[in-house]
Amino acid sequence: MRGTDNAPTIFFFFCLAGLPVVLPFALDPWPGGAVPWALAVAMALSAFAAQVLMTEAYGALSVAEAAAWLQLTPIAQYLLAALILGERVTAVGLLGILVSVAGVAWATMLLPRRSAAPLP
Repeated sequence: MRGTDNAPTIFFFFCLAGLPVVLPFALDPWPGGAVPWALAVAMALSAFAAQVLMTEAYGALSVAEAAAWLQLTPIAQYLLAALILGERVTAVGLLGILVSVAGVAWATMLLPRRSAAPLP
């Protein structure tokens, strides 16, 4: 992707590239009932909104800034799995969180300071 591509174009590309990966899982039996389908639609819409918003936000960051902040994604997934799915949080997992956050903080401090862009 190029810096001239907008967020929906990038999102469409990732959907298209990810299709062969997820297609085999669509061949399993599908659930019936309104609740699973309502949850699936809600998840799809929230994932779409999150991806487009993230792509827009990364457009305001340099590559180095985006790479540093992107390291927080696995931490968020780990903590959400503990909160929502009841996954067990281990000492090694907490150590990984601390190391990752320290690395992002360190990388952020090393990045050159930019002046704030004027508001439109």
